[in-house]
Amino acid sequence: MNNGLAHEFHRKRMIMITSTPAARRGRPRAFDREAALEKAMQAFWARGYDGTSMAQLVEAMGINSPSIYAAFGSKEGLFF
Repeated sequence: MNNGLAHEFHRKRMIMITSTPAARRGRPRAFDREAALEKAMQAFWARGYDGTSMAQLVEAMGINSPSIYAAFGSKEGLFF
């Protein structure tokens, strides 16, 4: 699957997942989503996508990895 198709599939999948009632249940997020995205963007700019590990994103964003996965789905979801 080329990158364009993979990105479109991922985008549609994320819309489907986040629009379900189950996605809206649970505790409210304990972090500022926009601030977290800004910190992740800075980490990606400094090291590139492949050069930025999840451990580095956890450190840069100040959020544990389960919270990152719950909020963004994956490293790729965070990047795009």
